[in-house]
Amino acid sequence: MEQARVDTTGRWIAANTREVWAALIDPAARRHWLPPEDATATIDGWDFTLAGGYRMAVTHAGDGRSPGGTDIVDATFTRLAANAYLEETIRFVTDDPAFAGPMRLQWRLHPAGQGTLVEAIALDVPDAIDRHDHVAALAVTLHQLADAVEQHAAA
Repeated sequence: MEQARVDTTGRWIAANTREVWAALIDPAARRHWLPPEDATATIDGWDFTLAGGYRMAVTHAGDGRSPGGTDIVDATFTRLAANAYLEETIRFVTDDPAFAGPMRLQWRLHPAGQGTLVEAIALDVPDAIDRHDHVAALAVTLHQLADAVEQHAAA
């Protein structure tokens, strides 16, 4: 039996876990820090409860996986522990079987000195997503999260 793929990265952020958590659960903040650098996002149907979720459309400056350069995902919140842990199940809205099935995305927050170590862990990643590109994208996402949270904390 083939092992499910896991892509992971982490980053220290100069803010406490409450400040990082606030950015994780705020849809207005999330639409800025979550998409790739070359993309914009809209979030609809936000329901931050266990088994709640949202739909996100990511429009790329170049080509996305979907026609028109826009990728759509449906997300469900599957585990929540305030200021510590968030897990989402992501489903790509596409007819492409290479992206079929759910992918889980975990956000783990660990107090670390005067800040927070944030781990982004993607589990059951579809093989159609290039591992190197995905890990790099997760790192960019954490960089953007850090920028958003640190700027807010400094204000």
